Amino acid sequence: MEQGLGLAKNVIGTLIGTLQGGVISPLLANIYLHHFDERMAELSYEVVRYADDFFVLCGSEEEARKAISHVKEILGELELTLHLEKTKIKNLAEGVDFL
Repeated sequence: MEQGLGLAKNVIGTLIGTLQGGVISPLLANIYLHHFDERMAELSYEVVRYADDFFVLCGSEEEARKAISHVKEILGELELTLHLEKTKIKNLAEGVDFL
């Protein structure tokens, strides 16, 4: 009789993506989003990113709106989408939650 490792018996596999919260997920995000980092730097944006969470630092709301357009475009090149429900324009003086 085989002894299990305590893993769930009803595992659903996928053909794309990684397990959210999986140990390899941050590493793969950093590799995959390297292109995003480079493109945003070429456009003179400062980005603070950890794995797939990021801030784009802007000087005005108008600049932030332009940045969102650039982010959508670049992520589209990578066949990724921006989660609009998580996307906000905030003033750092108000405080922000990161991760």
